[in-house]
Amino acid sequence: MGTTLLLILMPIVILSAGVFIYKFQGKKDLLHLDLVQFIYTFILAPLLFIWFKTFFFLLLKTNGSLSEQWLFILDTAFTMLLFYLYAFIVMHSLTKTFRLKSIDPLYDFFYHNEYIHLWLSHLVMLFGSISLLVILGLLNLFLPQGIYFSRQVLIGLLLIGFVSGVVGYLTVMMADPKQQKKRVSFTRIAKLAMGAGFLILMTGFFIITPSFNSGYFLYWFVLTFFAGMTTMGAFSYKSPRFKARIDSWVDHLVHFDWGNNLDLFFKKSKQKEKG
Repeated sequence: MGTTLLLILMPIVILSAGVFIYKFQGKKDLLHLDLVQFIYTFILAPLLFIWFKTFFFLLLKTNGSLSEQWLFILDTAFTMLLFYLYAFIVMHSLTKTFRLKSIDPLYDFFYHNEYIHLWLSHLVMLFGSISLLVILGLLNLFLPQGIYFSRQVLIGLLLIGFVSGVVGYLTVMMADPKQQKKRVSFTRIAKLAMGAGFLILMTGFFIITPSFNSGYFLYWFVLTFFAGMTTMGAFSYKSPRFKARIDSWVDHLVHFDWGNNLDLFFKKSKQKEKG
């Protein structure tokens, strides 16, 4: 009864909180977003979507006539709809923040936009993707799957995983804003994140010692994916020639204006000097 009451009251509390804090917009910032818009985007909207997902799932499960396949299809479609809606909420939060800043005629919107684009969004996507992959791999260590295919097929799939890691490394390099503050660069942070993911998965191997079979396929696939990424990172660090080769590959993959970015760190330091 308590859980049901909580689910019923949740949207009322969320909407009431949203209405109450609306008048405080434009007062403070967090991660270069207006604080109220940040709360809308990262707290209230996700809670409301959890409420939608919970009730949608309960409605589907109470209908015993639906097969597992149809449950998956309907749940996936509903989740995609929520993702699309959330994308527009994020766009609204960003543009609303710009609108609130427009009262200052000297405010640099391009600098504000590039801070979020070049560093914040790139780093969140990097750490978020790595974290999700590590979580999936670790879950498979504790929850082996009831699937079977031969060891030869498994080895072939793991080779694909290693190649995917190489492609993943190139993808991360394409996200490098080509900016550096002292010894902190996007490339250095990305390599540390890749290495940390690989180290966590290897630690899981020594603790759980999984068998080399299809039941742990997802763990082995994610591990070889990170192996491909860390191998590329290690060779690019040790060999200037190999790094130049990677840079040439990236140059062939990126758009014509890639790397022509606003120098955020330089501009920020200049602004402090003027202040």
